[in-house]
Amino acid sequence: MDDNQNNNAKVKKIKAVLMILVAVLVGGVLLRYINRYLFRSHASGDTVSLALNPKTATMPVDADTTISLVLTTVSSDGKVKGISGFDITLAKSDSLEITSADLPRDGTGNTSLYSLVYSGGNRYVYTAKYPDAQLPASVILPLHVKGNTNANATLSFLNNTGQVTGTTQGYVFMVASADTGSYTVGTGTPPTPSLTPAPTPTDTPTPPPGASPTPNPTLPPGVSPSPTPTAPPGVSPSAVPTPTIASPTAGLTGTPSVTPTPGAAGSVSLALKVKFQGVTGSFTPTVTSLPVKVTVSGGSLSAPLTQTVTFALGSNGVWAADATFDGLDTAGQYAVLIKGPKHLQKRVCVAAPAEDPAASYHCDSGTIKLTPGVNDLDFSGVIMLAGDIPAQDGIVNSIDASTVYNNIGKTDQEALDSSDLNYDGVVDTQDYSLILATLGIRYDDGAVTGQ
Repeated sequence: MDDNQNNNAKVKKIKAVLMILVAVLVGGVLLRYINRYLFRSHASGDTVSLALNPKTATMPVDADTTISLVLTTVSSDGKVKGISGFDITLAKSDSLEITSADLPRDGTGNTSLYSLVYSGGNRYVYTAKYPDAQLPASVILPLHVKGNTNANATLSFLNNTGQVTGTTQGYVFMVASADTGSYTVGTGTPPTPSLTPAPTPTDTPTPPPGASPTPNPTLPPGVSPSPTPTAPPGVSPSAVPTPTIASPTAGLTGTPSVTPTPGAAGSVSLALKVKFQGVTGSFTPTVTSLPVKVTVSGGSLSAPLTQTVTFALGSNGVWAADATFDGLDTAGQYAVLIKGPKHLQKRVCVAAPAEDPAASYHCDSGTIKLTPGVNDLDFSGVIMLAGDIPAQDGIVNSIDASTVYNNIGKTDQEALDSSDLNYDGVVDTQDYSLILATLGIRYDDGAVTGQ
């Protein structure tokens, strides 16, 4: 009896020890996951300063005044550390209004370096068009502001938000300093920023391992800040069939006729055009066709209809495909949802949408009227945002971001299939900048359950 009790006690102790070991192991794994995936990585030693120019000024009421944001990297090893993208949000007084922003530029005035990803709510997100080796260490973003009442006003960088990415260890610069500007709105002359151009870099950063910068590129990957769609073709309904009269037949006393039924369910073809974030048409992507999910919802449908179609790359970064759906009531109004292979889903409610600023288009109820035959739907005026990488789950989160981060510099097929968001043949800081920008959107647009 005593032996059994002793054995039971030993077994319980062993179980307790094992449970403690498992708990420690699980805790360690969770801690490693949190440190690696949930917290942002920052540069080791390399920093960026966020300055306002001018930092103080007096401006007349309602006068257009230019205040520039100046982002400048400071390297810990003396090498040039270029800026591949930035996500900046500003805080301001109510008496100060930001009316618009010019294109970012380097110290020489070159405005072709960056593409707009998102602009709205005093937030500005841009990503580079050029390879890492050609990125500037200083970027200037001129803002047009005006004071709407006689008062003192402030402008500053919102704390704990935004990032500056580039060719540094960790790919994210630590913010060393951030200005707060003080402005008096009243009588006075609008200030003119005096920007000292950054010196031409004498050092060429080394691209990430495996990356092959293309010499003398022609406006490579980026996101078209304000996609300019071609004049959208209107919905072109096919001609309604003319009723035909049957020839008299022996034994028939009447003259039968065929009468079309308005709104009857039938076969509807969609001629679709879209644009994917980062593919601007200024370079040749490594892929020319993509599998894309197309969903039609609304009308009299009890459930949305979804199919995967192949989109082919055309000119100016526009992808096109035809999708045919059966059983659609042509008297209804519909929305069409587009989800690319590495993208968030976008719901579109009109035949030729547009957005300004970029990534701002959103709709709730579909108003697209479909007719039998071919329906031209030009969605190239809005951008399909990248970031929901395989295996897709409808959200862009730290898992997606860390996967792209860990693949930077890689060119093997597995890395490209998951993390080459702009399809330029290498995973680099431009892909990372794109996904960091999309983190602000996060979720698929439009649930595929109902309208």
